[in-house]
Amino acid sequence: FIAEFQTSTDFDSGLGLKAGAKYKYIEPNVHAYSDSVIDFEQHLDLFFSSFYKVNRNLKFTLNLRQMFVSNFDAPFTPSFGAEYFIRTSDLSFLKLTSAVAKSFRVPTFNDRYWGTQGNPDLKPESGNNFELGIKFNLNKGKFKTDLGVNAFFMDVKNWIEWRNFGIWQAENVQEVVSKGLEFQSNTSFPL
Repeated sequence: FIAEFQTSTDFDSGLGLKAGAKYKYIEPNVHAYSDSVIDFEQHLDLFFSSFYKVNRNLKFTLNLRQMFVSNFDAPFTPSFGAEYFIRTSDLSFLKLTSAVAKSFRVPTFNDRYWGTQGNPDLKPESGNNFELGIKFNLNKGKFKTDLGVNAFFMDVKNWIEWRNFGIWQAENVQEVVSKGLEFQSNTSFPL
C-alpha cells in the first residue's frame, strides 16, 4: 500500500517550494522468504525542497528529508546544490554545478531475507556525497551538442555488498570510498 502527498508553489521572486510525504506499508509475499522472518514493514518519508534563483545565472537548491522505517533509525539527510550559467556566445553556454548531500539506504528485503543467503543483521548504508561538474551546450541550427564532465566523491559507511564465499551472501563492508569522473556527450545533426 502506497500513499503520497505533495504540494508545491513558485513565487515571482525566483523562490520555489515543495513539500510532501510518502507512506509505504509492505507485506512481502515471496517464496524465498520464510513466513516467520517478517510480517510487514512501514516506511514514511517527509521532505521539503526549495530553489532560489538569485538572478538569471545563479540558482541554489536545498532538500531536507527525514525517513522513518520499521526497525531502523534513519538520520536526517539534507542536500545543497548550486548552478551557475555562463553565456559564452549567442549559441552556447556553460553550466557549472556543485552538490553536497548526506545519504542513507535501508537494506532491501532480498539483502536481508533471501533464503539462507540474506543477512537479517545488515546495517543500513550511510554516507556523504560531493559533486562538481561543468557542462557545455552548443545549439547552432540543426547541430546541437551537450558535453559534460562531473567529478564525484562518496564516502559510505556499511556499504552492502553481495560476495561469493562458495555461496552468495550479503554483508556490510565497513567503509567504501568511491571517487571518479563521468563524461557525458549528446550530439545531434539531423540530415
